[in-house]
Amino acid sequence: MAYAFDVEKETSTSEEEDEEEEDDGFSQSAYEMNKGLVPLADLFNAGTSIVRSDFSLIYGMTMVAIKPILKDQQIFNDFGQLPRSDLLNMKRRYGYVTDNYKKWDVVEVDVETLVFAASKYNQLDNRERDARLELAATWQVLQDGYDLSRPPEKGSLEFDQSLILTITALLLDTDAAKQAIARTRTPKQPPLHLLKTLRLVLKEIISDRQKAYKTTLAEDIALLHDLTVQGRRRMAIEVRLGEKEVLSMAALRVDDTIAELREDESTSHVKRRKM
Repeated sequence: MAYAFDVEKETSTSEEEDEEEEDDGFSQSAYEMNKGLVPLADLFNAGTSIVRSDFSLIYGMTMVAIKPILKDQQIFNDFGQLPRSDLLNMKRRYGYVTDNYKKWDVVEVDVETLVFAASKYNQLDNRERDARLELAATWQVLQDGYDLSRPPEKGSLEFDQSLILTITALLLDTDAAKQAIARTRTPKQPPLHLLKTLRLVLKEIISDRQKAYKTTLAEDIALLHDLTVQGRRRMAIEVRLGEKEVLSMAALRVDDTIAELREDESTSHVKRRKM
């Protein structure tokens, strides 16, 4: 028995520069990773929270128990913190999903969506837009995409600081942008006067992502109640529903997030005045 593990290919700088993206936003190399056939690795069924495995050409195969194993308990190999969308995508991963990975559900938001949403409240020409994105890169927060992640069972959804600060850069007026470029220092949070607009942009982003689906959350729930819906179609609906649940939680968290940022900035302002 053996199991095929992804093994990263060594690529030259020129190969990385020539790398093209597929329609789903993932680079061609993500589909062309070498496979390492590891004997005995397939002794364990896939699951979560028992054994975590790792394979590399340098260190070989490592399997580590991440919790106590009881007598006669079945041992599962944990794929790691993968969202179900990754698990289902056969080109990238495994072609099936389980509820064990529901807690890692994410919704990806590309930077173009941020630019489009912010442009409704701060219209910039191409040169100004690129300058704001360069500022975000200087702050080391610019990414191709940002994740909205399902919160822990007893926690609340948190917006990535990189997402918040990239939007902030896109909302700065000309004078504020020049001052930020001159300082180069990455701000800890958005200025108070931008929080109202930041709230609108976050809501716009979430709304845009929700509109990307052809079905509603309620319609997906109804589809899953239909027992004739099976196989990969059912799995795809489960993934889609999970993403919509994350977006719904994100929408509910916007106002609280802005209130927390307002309170943090007010507290910081008082401290600065005392100093």
